[in-house]
Amino acid sequence: MALAANPQTPADVLARFAQYAYADGNRAIAVSNPSFPELAFLDLAGRTTIDSRLLRAAAGKGSSKVREAVAANTATPSDVLAALAGDPNPGGGKRLVTKPSTPPEALVELIDRSEDE
Repeated sequence: MALAANPQTPADVLARFAQYAYADGNRAIAVSNPSFPELAFLDLAGRTTIDSRLLRAAAGKGSSKVREAVAANTATPSDVLAALAGDPNPGGGKRLVTKPSTPPEALVELIDRSEDE
């Protein structure tokens, strides 16, 4: 939908797109919008029944708080968890260490990084 993609669309309108399950296509477009609000990303990142495309978008565009929420989400795909292992925010790494679904190579990266600090 053109409205979800338009960078001039107000943040509250974009957040409304994210609230409705019937609009997954619109959600994906809305979250890729640079005006998509952080609070809406936090809401999406906390949902366990969510399309993995939306978690990927939140992990790639969100603030450190959003990335931490994505790291904590049980529905986050392992490739996204692996990418989050490189996040400079230590809070996200702490979440990854305790998740059974975190890929082993991501755990190694976190260990290596902690030894360097």
